[in-house]
Amino acid sequence: MAIDPGVLTQITEHYDKDLYQILFEDGKETSPLLACCEVKAEKEGLGRKFIQRVTTFEGAAVAADPSIADAIAADGAAGGRPTRQRWEINAVSMDSTFKFDREEILAIEGMRADEQFDVITEEMDMAALRIRNMLAEQVSGKGWGKLAVTTAQSTTGFTVNPAFTNRFPVGARLVASVSEDTDVLLGSSAQLRVIAADPATGVITVSGNPVTTWASSAVLYIFRAGMRLSLDPNGDESLKTSLTGVAGWINPTGGTMFGINRTGDPNLTGFAIDCTGLDTSQALSAMADQMFSYGRKLDTIFISGTSWKLLQNDYDASKVVKVDLGDYKIGFDGYKLATVFGSAVVIPDPYLAPGEAYGGPFQNKKWRPRLLHSGAKLVNLDNFDGKDFERVTTSGARQFKGQFFFRGQMCIAGPGMYIKASNLPTS
Repeated sequence: MAIDPGVLTQITEHYDKDLYQILFEDGKETSPLLACCEVKAEKEGLGRKFIQRVTTFEGAAVAADPSIADAIAADGAAGGRPTRQRWEINAVSMDSTFKFDREEILAIEGMRADEQFDVITEEMDMAALRIRNMLAEQVSGKGWGKLAVTTAQSTTGFTVNPAFTNRFPVGARLVASVSEDTDVLLGSSAQLRVIAADPATGVITVSGNPVTTWASSAVLYIFRAGMRLSLDPNGDESLKTSLTGVAGWINPTGGTMFGINRTGDPNLTGFAIDCTGLDTSQALSAMADQMFSYGRKLDTIFISGTSWKLLQNDYDASKVVKVDLGDYKIGFDGYKLATVFGSAVVIPDPYLAPGEAYGGPFQNKKWRPRLLHSGAKLVNLDNFDGKDFERVTTSGARQFKGQFFFRGQMCIAGPGMYIKASNLPTS
């Protein structure tokens, strides 16, 4: 046998006991937004949905006249008392494959058991980390899997805001549409592969001509292949195949989400502030001031990398502080912002869009975002049949492959504790 039987047993134990260390040992690569999320195992109810109670403010049922207070509490209108509504949240799935050719298995035959273990787990660890990286990217999004919107096209690629080039790793397969949450994927869901990404210019070079492949010279919405429905989803939340991140949960424009019509109720959509005309530091203070007027405290404000650069021009470097986020106490750098509720920490997230910021109780155990998962762990080795590897035939060649998976969804039970700022300076 090419692989020592003891190594196979050790591999199973390794991912059973050490998976979270593997996912988060490299610290800041996790992304601070992901680090803030409470990782919580939750049952879907026989594969249906996650059920999470909506959390809102105290309610309006108070008056000098007790009959009026009673009437407000009993009439069932929104805001009378703390809501009894619930989010019925659709889970999404991610799979990440690892594989070995037969020749690779034969090459490690005769190695010591610890050497075999290192070779095999290095490949497997990378598969688990790919899911971690995808979660880090998607916790900032709306849930439709959008990577960026094009600003130009050519026969060899397209151009996006340079801040988004970190979403286009070499080898990624891309699809496109003319809108984010409506319309079909173009070119019968034809895929193009990323060959290069220039962070200075925002030019993404791909494996074909996007104009002819996707049969459109219009502004394009770009997605990873497999992360957006090929048919027209028509804005239907149940058809999402990506995480609904902060941009989806804290969305003051409203609309229906996971069974609840949120339009017009900031307790369900989150609050909004337009920062046009303000510099970066003024905009962040305005976020905290607005939430103070509603009696809601911000402990953290997440900004884009673009805003972080501009903030460094406004703030003294001595105000940079170290902050440990989440259950795994991952350390990040942030600016200490004085607010009327005390200090808040301003932290850049690599996947937030330039010009936007989100503030709220991201570190509060009651109000912080949750990353719900229906597997035993956040990321799971798909070995329910007792086999870590399966033998497959690909064009006559024998391969041994397996996969990790994530099934779950992000949830912010009380969006009304948060605020979204738009139109921050970008230069």
